[in-house]
Amino acid sequence: MRRWFLLLAAFLLLSAGAIFWWWSRPLPVLNVVTWPGTYGRAQAAAQMQAYAAAKRADVRIQQWAGNGTLEELQRAIETHHAGDVVDLEMPVAVAACKAGLLEPIDAATLPAGDDGTAAKDDFYGGLISPCWVASALYSQMVICTKPCPGNLSDLFDSAAIVPGPLAGKASLNNLLARAGHNRKIGLQRTAKVNLEMALLADGVNANQVYALLATDAGVARAFAKLDTIKSNIVWWRNASEPASLLRRGQVAATTILTSEAQAVLQDTDKTDPQNRPWSLMGQQFYEADVLALPKSDARKDRALDYLRFATASMPLANMVKFAPYMPPRKSSLPLVEKLAPSPLRDFVIAQKGAMDKSFAIDDAFWDTHGTALEARFRAWASTP
Repeated sequence: MRRWFLLLAAFLLLSAGAIFWWWSRPLPVLNVVTWPGTYGRAQAAAQMQAYAAAKRADVRIQQWAGNGTLEELQRAIETHHAGDVVDLEMPVAVAACKAGLLEPIDAATLPAGDDGTAAKDDFYGGLISPCWVASALYSQMVICTKPCPGNLSDLFDSAAIVPGPLAGKASLNNLLARAGHNRKIGLQRTAKVNLEMALLADGVNANQVYALLATDAGVARAFAKLDTIKSNIVWWRNASEPASLLRRGQVAATTILTSEAQAVLQDTDKTDPQNRPWSLMGQQFYEADVLALPKSDARKDRALDYLRFATASMPLANMVKFAPYMPPRKSSLPLVEKLAPSPLRDFVIAQKGAMDKSFAIDDAFWDTHGTALEARFRAWASTP
């Protein structure tokens, strides 16, 4: 009996020691590199802190010193200061993957959605690659004075030049234009998005856009469509400009980035003395911020565990508590709807269904063709 008592006591002592060690041990460290500001804080609250609590890890947030460029990532890897997980804009991630700077990721190991949908079917198109997984969507949207055109063809028609007397089959938009209504449209002074938008407005199917833009004839067709509205384009370069153009009545419609669109719609009554009603077109042009693992990281197993956790349905949904970006997984949206009402949550819910008719920017295409197309675009935009 005494022997069994001693064995039990020894077992309990060892168990207590193991438990004490587990809770008092130095926590494993994981460094996540992301952006300053609202987006980085959203990741810290919805992903990093949640992972730290669930896995008892010391997750440390770092910020890009520059702009998270390919060159900055490459220097960080070479000097062993790249962090364990990095947040990248998709164009940089595409180039980094091509340059062999990122660890491979097997999409089959990503968690299924909360509704059981496999990751490959749950993420929107183009948001998983062998090197990275999307963390949040950002878009160029079209915001305009109500009523907003129903599609891109109508948008271009409403901004087009109306030559000579109106024919009998003139559209309502052209009638309004001839009556003196504002037909100005704000566009970012860059080839990307504008060329895709032009072809879509000209009736090209979404799945044919990049095949056409890879040809001289397709590029010429895009510029020909842009020519129809060229005299009414107001160019913008900085993210804050579209909202200002719209509020001052300098444009009737403009492309605008997600966070700026949310701010305009939320603050209209407070900041616009004329209380103009704004609305969004349903179609958007979306890209993503993505999570990736720098090449040859010593903590890549834990980093991969973090990436899987952070891109599961609930952490992605919880990002919306802090930032107005659509989650890249379809299964996250029902979880967003269950969050407490807020301007950010309500803005994202209002985009429900928009992704089904929105256009995914192909950054691999732009990595290959972007230099030539941007040069051609600059020459076109500079010509009266």
